[in-house]
Amino acid sequence: MNASVSVCICTYSRALLLERALEALKGARLGAETGFSDFTVTETIVVDNEPDSRVRDLCARMSRDYPVRLRYVEEKRRGISFARNRAAKEALARGADFVSFIDDDDVPEPDWLVRLHQRQIETGADIVFGSWRFAAAQGPVMGIGGTPLFDKPPTKIFNNSGQPTGGATCNVLIGRRILRLLEAQGEIFAREFALTGSEDSDFFIRAGGAGAVFARTAESIINKHYEARRLTTSGILLRAFRYGCTSIAILKKHGTVEQVKRKKKKALKRLRRGLAALPLYLTDRRAFLSGLAEICRGLGTLYGCFGGRYRYYR
Repeated sequence: MNASVSVCICTYSRALLLERALEALKGARLGAETGFSDFTVTETIVVDNEPDSRVRDLCARMSRDYPVRLRYVEEKRRGISFARNRAAKEALARGADFVSFIDDDDVPEPDWLVRLHQRQIETGADIVFGSWRFAAAQGPVMGIGGTPLFDKPPTKIFNNSGQPTGGATCNVLIGRRILRLLEAQGEIFAREFALTGSEDSDFFIRAGGAGAVFARTAESIINKHYEARRLTTSGILLRAFRYGCTSIAILKKHGTVEQVKRKKKKALKRLRRGLAALPLYLTDRRAFLSGLAEICRGLGTLYGCFGGRYRYYR
């Protein structure tokens, strides 16, 4: 049986970054170039969540010599969940057996999708996670330890609570069966996370609850290219704060009351420890920024404990 794959990219006002990602895909092993007789990439779907002529014109221009069909789709409902749902539904409607998501600001290695497919064949998994690394030019900045922005790709599938670890839609292959199953239960990606993010974490947890089989491969690699504004001090601290907000929102939805209480206590300890140690880092900018990020993450967690939601996708 020949399995068809749709590669999906959701974008929002980032035509230049999207162009780089699409150019990288042109050099990837797509269509008949995968080298597998039972595996065909039939199309790349771009979902524009801030419809304007720039992305539409870009897709029209690049589609002329693209290795597979390049489709442009508009999703006017603001939010990442709506964009991802539109991408998945478009792919399913056209008969895709698998959907692969990557981000518009990342650059995949040429064999990233082949590696995902190989792992899926080996395991029969419904969902296969790939890995990622930071672009060489951003490596020194990414050396800041202890902040959620700079976590290394996980090596295990589940955390101690039984939830998928580090599951992200920047590099993933998802089977038709599990997408249809969650769609029948209501939504593939939940709209409650449309403006905050972590819609992918919620999706993977619900998929696991629905019986999805997970696998991971470190050989499928995406190169992450963060925008300059996200690497500023304010960008790092806001991301840390958002991480705290969304992580507690996920736990409140899928965890236990006791787990939420423990996370709240941990956030308070992180705040006290961070504030006490911060003066010691004044001569080390990297350590100081890392400490500030931990404090912001703790503040975000507490904010989320009391029902606060930080809207990232405006």
